[in-house]
Amino acid sequence: MAPRIAENGEKFNFGIRPKNIAPVRTIVQHMISLDEKPKKGKKAVLFKAPPKGMRYIVKWDSYDTPLSPEGDMLDARIRDISMQSDIFPLDRYWHQQTETSLSEAWNILDYDFDMSNTTAVISYWYIQATLQKNLRNYRNTVKTRYFKNNNENMRLNTMLSLLPPHINSNQFRNLYAEWNTEKGKEIAETNTANRNLKENNHKSGSRSFKRIRQDLRKNGIEPTRTATMVQAFGKSDPKIQRLLEESNSIESRNLSAILPKSEVEQMNFDRVLGKNKKKRKLGIGEGAFIKSSPSSGRFIRQHAMKIEKREPVGVFMPKEQHDMMMRHMMEMENELKNLKENRELPNRRSRF
Repeated sequence: MAPRIAENGEKFNFGIRPKNIAPVRTIVQHMISLDEKPKKGKKAVLFKAPPKGMRYIVKWDSYDTPLSPEGDMLDARIRDISMQSDIFPLDRYWHQQTETSLSEAWNILDYDFDMSNTTAVISYWYIQATLQKNLRNYRNTVKTRYFKNNNENMRLNTMLSLLPPHINSNQFRNLYAEWNTEKGKEIAETNTANRNLKENNHKSGSRSFKRIRQDLRKNGIEPTRTATMVQAFGKSDPKIQRLLEESNSIESRNLSAILPKSEVEQMNFDRVLGKNKKKRKLGIGEGAFIKSSPSSGRFIRQHAMKIEKREPVGVFMPKEQHDMMMRHMMEMENELKNLKENRELPNRRSRF
């Protein structure tokens, strides 16, 4: 069978599905409403099932995100799964979802996608982060379209009659009750005020940071976090100006001679944007947890036995290795602090 051609002209790569992977339930592709049409100039990527007995072979970049065109199919499938109310109830936030739901989502994706080109840890992390973002976006869209746009004083039964069939009425009832509480109204007002500040607007329109990195790569530019931010927000943005100044500083140049570039870049982001207490990567728009965060591994730990059966030894980080990594990070932080306080830079030739 000839490789399938994607709409952008790229060929899909397929691999034979192992016989020990059991068939999964059917996932229905839903639109947010029955009369929804694609926006002008924007065309959503819809999931297309691979040939019978085959799976998409997903390739990953150095930033732990899947490459097109198979990555687009993976994202589309994750989006479809996030809209299944019987798997991920709409009235539950991400931290309230069950391990059973996450496990079922993984099995559905594993049936159509071969993600063995990276470790199970990275693939799980990406799936978690993308599911979380899609579920949040879906809930926000439902609120905007069927709660705010329908006049918030409208009777609940009238709102329920306007819902498309795939939105669970009981889950919407729970959301309706939550949105009408004093706390729910206060949160909505705060979020509206924050959006009106327009502090984090970027010029890339509807393009995701993942798509921006792909475009940079096609143009021969290394898609670092800094390059992605510059492309998204523009050099005139004050936040970007501070980031570029920090990246081009003497301290950063000297540290680049003794530390990996990614670590120096992370330090620059922390200094300019501030460390995030929730252990998330700031300024990249991915919402992915950093790998040293204990809380982010709750789903992975629940599936340790399953991963060990399918992944080579060494996927999981032993406690000794984790402790050593944390000590190394503390040493780097202390070294950077001393450099800034004493201005005593290593006597090394700059790489720039």
